[in-house]
Amino acid sequence: FFLMIRRPPRSTQSRSSAASDVYKRQDLDQLKGQTQHIAENNNQLDQTFEELRAKIGDLMKFNKQLLEELERFIEEDERVQQILDRRERVISLVNSCLLYTSPSPRDS
Repeated sequence: FFLMIRRPPRSTQSRSSAASDVYKRQDLDQLKGQTQHIAENNNQLDQTFEELRAKIGDLMKFNKQLLEELERFIEEDERVQQILDRRERVISLVNSCLLYTSPSPRDS
């Protein structure tokens, strides 16, 4: 007489089996880990974005200051140029007056 011992199946197709529950837990754990990783990356990106926004604001203020300084420099340059133009006209007038003066009696 021959006795057969039946082994339990290695895996089952049933979704409610213990093996299936293990796989589901592994999938959930992986998803939780990925979700946490994504959330951390989002926080880092948010922080980087805010830092960049602050730096851009600082650069815009600095740019405005540079433009104001440049405008003051241009205005000053225009004033200096006007003074130099007047000086040249005065020198030209003085030179022309000197060229067309009559000889002095003392020059003889």
